[in-house]
Amino acid sequence: LTKPWSNTTHRQMGVKYFKILRAREEITRLNVETRRLHAWIDAEDSDIKHMATELELTNPLLASEIWRLYHRQRRVNDVHRVRINRIYSLEGFTG
Repeated sequence: LTKPWSNTTHRQMGVKYFKILRAREEITRLNVETRRLHAWIDAEDSDIKHMATELELTNPLLASEIWRLYHRQRRVNDVHRVRINRIYSLEGFTG
């Protein structure tokens, strides 16, 4: 067998080449997903805060619970924001 693909080294190089191509495609998708995640986190915080504010007039007890939820979720989302900002500062991030 003298075909180029029959050589083990050539096959391995081909496999590695296509893995690199797929990895680049994945990086592109992750750049988009990172922006989407950030937007979703911001929207979630805004929605919960807005709901709590509206409920303060009509149902203060429920509003109090929603504020508690908001503050807890905000702390979690702030952790995600820190990590997302680290991703934004990566050299290959194109967003």
